[in-house]
Amino acid sequence: MSPGALVMKPVIPRKLKDDAMRLALLNPMRKVGDDIKVDFEATVGTWDDKPQFKMERHINSKQGFLAVTVWTDHQHYSWVSKGTKAHYVPRTGKAMMAFKRYKAKTMVRVIGSKAGGRFGDTIFRYGRWLVKGITAREFDKVIRNKWQPEFSRRMSKAMREAAEASGLRR
Repeated sequence: MSPGALVMKPVIPRKLKDDAMRLALLNPMRKVGDDIKVDFEATVGTWDDKPQFKMERHINSKQGFLAVTVWTDHQHYSWVSKGTKAHYVPRTGKAMMAFKRYKAKTMVRVIGSKAGGRFGDTIFRYGRWLVKGITAREFDKVIRNKWQPEFSRRMSKAMREAAEASGLRR
């Protein structure tokens, strides 16, 4: 080797083990999903017909994609969360029973529920009549805005810990 010659030796980091990283992320993702489910369940705490919420975890290591999805297919929950337009109740051959008043159990963009429901005199209607729509409560948006930063923080911490455990960070 001549004096002043530059010798370069490549430094190649160890390959990240996808399986180890996946395992390190699944438990924190489940914990976040369980916490999110608690918020969704709080929105129906006083309902008689409570929906069942399901949680799914999604990891795509090729695209660097992590997601926790909490969902329900309960029709009434969809009406309350997304809202409905004013509409006519269709005409039937029989009288339909209704109540004069109703107090909502939930509020727009608030996680939680309170006492409420139908009250007042019972009335019977014949033919069709216009009912006002349901104001969208937007539970999904409120809960997503609440949990997005916390999810990112917890996943970053889990990835850091997994990298340290596999010897990639010190």
